[in-house]
Amino acid sequence: MLSKSRFCRRINAISELVYDIFHQLGNLLKEISIYTEYIIDSFPVSICHNIRIARCRIARSEDFRGYITPKREYFFGVIDLPNKGYTVEARNCRTNEVMKGSISNGYFSLACADLNRNSVIQSGDILEITVNAPNGNIVSNTTYTVNNDNINKAYIYVPLKLGNLKPSNTCLLQNYPNPFNPETWIPFQLAEKCNVKLQIYDIHGKIIRTFDLGNQPAGIYTTKDKAVYWDGRNEDGEIVSSGIYFYEIQAGNFSSIKKMIIQK
Repeated sequence: MLSKSRFCRRINAISELVYDIFHQLGNLLKEISIYTEYIIDSFPVSICHNIRIARCRIARSEDFRGYITPKREYFFGVIDLPNKGYTVEARNCRTNEVMKGSISNGYFSLACADLNRNSVIQSGDILEITVNAPNGNIVSNTTYTVNNDNINKAYIYVPLKLGNLKPSNTCLLQNYPNPFNPETWIPFQLAEKCNVKLQIYDIHGKIIRTFDLGNQPAGIYTTKDKAVYWDGRNEDGEIVSSGIYFYEIQAGNFSSIKKMIIQK
């Protein structure tokens, strides 16, 4: 039987194969449902306690925590950090000043200072934070508004989450739930910043409801707090009847139509 240390070294030796397997499995899970977050537990508990790979760390968070009932102890998953070559930029939208840095061990640190001790960041400033992959593609984009607590502490902690990822293409996704009664959510994703309008039609082509979303930044709009919400009512506030309806998105030069069903 292999020791824990030898097992770790052998897994590390075939890391590229493991990455590829997990990538393919992840794509398969997304095909099953894009509205669910999946966590793959890839190593036995003893290995998680013995991780020494430089680009990995143990995720000591309740979100990644499991419990071993016989031993009455918790164990934590392992996060791989393939961050070599990833860079971070933070632009102050008020001053247009840009801070640059690189990701190391899953973290990044950017500093800004003025030798004359003039204020460089003020409360209310909006920071646009972008993560670039080694090939130059933007893999994450988010904004953060500076507050008084940040100024007093002289630092800002900004976690970059999966929901901030910038998709490679614009598309309209299937509404959920479908069929529905009386409410549903219509998800979509934008590859670039553009004006977005979504319209709902009945089977005869009559416009039932229009959602003018205005100018929206690139991003993934699939969760209930970001997707377009329809309560099954027309522009006059009347509940529409059961049947087949169509929804169309216009996002810049992109347009797409999908079908949905109200079933009462």
